[in-house]
Amino acid sequence: MPQAMPLTILNVGYRSTNYWLVSAGSSRLLVDIGWPGTMGMMRANLKRMDVPVKEIRYVLATQLPH
Repeated sequence: MPQAMPLTILNVGYRSTNYWLVSAGSSRLLVDIGWPGTMGMMRANLKRMDVPVKEIRYVLATQLPH
């Protein structure tokens, strides 16, 4: 039976906006994509936390903008 990979969960949000990066091995899932126009802030936080955007392979949006 294959060994399960440990999960790492990192909050890469800012102010009142939370983005959650879930990692298992080299697989990365970004939970929530933020508000329209905030991609730059999310990218800056990922860079500050040494997480290359190109490593995020999956994205889950939990809410749609109004």
